[in-house]
Amino acid sequence: MSTFDSDYKFETYEEFYGDIQQVQQLIDACQICGSRLMINHLTDYTNLLVQESAICPECGNKNRKKVHVLN
Repeated sequence: MSTFDSDYKFETYEEFYGDIQQVQQLIDACQICGSRLMINHLTDYTNLLVQESAICPECGNKNRKKVHVLN
């Protein structure tokens, strides 16, 4: 996992705004059909990174590809 797909973006907290229900909706729900996303994680402990991908089981949309930095 030392080389990342260019589709993956580093997560920034600025993209999350609003109250807790709005932020939870941004993280957990499909932007197209609103159903709950299936989220997968691949951890790279050597580089302290987590690669996250989310897919909607209802419509098949690949909504999100993020990289999280572990502290």
